[in-house]
Amino acid sequence: MAKKVHKQGDIVFVPFPYDDDRKRDENKKRPAIIISNKEANDQKYICAKITSVLRGDKNAFKIEDDYVDRSIKEPSEVRTNEVFTAHHDIIIKKFGTFKKEPFKLLMAQIISHLSID
Repeated sequence: MAKKVHKQGDIVFVPFPYDDDRKRDENKKRPAIIISNKEANDQKYICAKITSVLRGDKNAFKIEDDYVDRSIKEPSEVRTNEVFTAHHDIIIKKFGTFKKEPFKLLMAQIISHLSID
């Protein structure tokens, strides 16, 4: 079976562990956005966590209604400081795709966390 290849800007669902120590062995299906480009996506994706727990802090990128090609159920934000890798095999399904201009804004915020002090 050929693997499904997702692309930069895709919002996908992945199994993600709870932060709560009491549920350490449990996973929940959570949305994430693929931030890596096609050259990096051969083996794994680099993703950023999406959450509906709005913090509105310096690590939050609020997802506006028109940022994605389909409607999101509830207000959400990308946690620009919570980046991880995900193997192709763990992607449960694709939800939608970020539009190009908002994605550029998101990437600028993520990259700002990686600059040299």
